[in-house]
Amino acid sequence: MAEDDGPIPEPSSLEAVMADRENRDAVAIPVKAATTRAVRVNMTIPEDELEQIDEFAAEHGYTRSGFLLHAAKKAIGAAGTAKTNPARPDEAERRLRRR
Repeated sequence: MAEDDGPIPEPSSLEAVMADRENRDAVAIPVKAATTRAVRVNMTIPEDELEQIDEFAAEHGYTRSGFLLHAAKKAIGAAGTAKTNPARPDEAERRLRRR
């Protein structure tokens, strides 16, 4: 289709797919579609800390936005670990705080 420059058809509904006799044993696996639209944000950060962020990001191959996104995801993941592991709820929180 796309390789042949042909039009890509609209996706079938789950009901239509499951109504086909050949798909009776099929299993539906829901997949969350990734958001691809980036949005601009405005932040206030002390200048010296922003310089540290920019330095670290550059040294590790990130843009400022890429590094901040990476750090935020890591913090969110660590906080999620603390919620699912009540035996050590303070550890993730401690790692997220400034020393």
